[in-house]
Amino acid sequence: MALAYTHSKELIEESHLDSAKAALEKAVSEEKALELAEMEAHQEIIDAELYLKDHEQSPWKGDYEKRRQSVVTDISHRVENYVESRLAEAHEAEEAARRAQEEARQHVEDLQRREAELKATLDELQRFKLREETSQ
Repeated sequence: MALAYTHSKELIEESHLDSAKAALEKAVSEEKALELAEMEAHQEIIDAELYLKDHEQSPWKGDYEKRRQSVVTDISHRVENYVESRLAEAHEAEEAARRAQEEARQHVEDLQRREAELKATLDELQRFKLREETSQ
């Protein structure tokens, strides 16, 4: 009975381990997507700055041109900051998934060790019972 219970617990923990692996894979793919978005946002900032340099001789003079440049730069930096914060969240999710996977793996190993111990105890009890029966 204890052996069957331990085996069922082991199966459950293996299922948890599979879930943790799936969560880790999802976190890694999200992280890669966010890294790509960060590179794209950074490139957009570079493009915006190049665009602004190309139009420094704009017919718009004074405060309007300065305001336009300021708004474009501010928006670009906000996008980059947002992507960086999402990337940090993805890193945290990846680490949490790795920890969950490691905990589940450790638990499965513990259950497997317990199952082996119970099997050894059961074998010993069966041998003892067999000796008792043959000695009578």
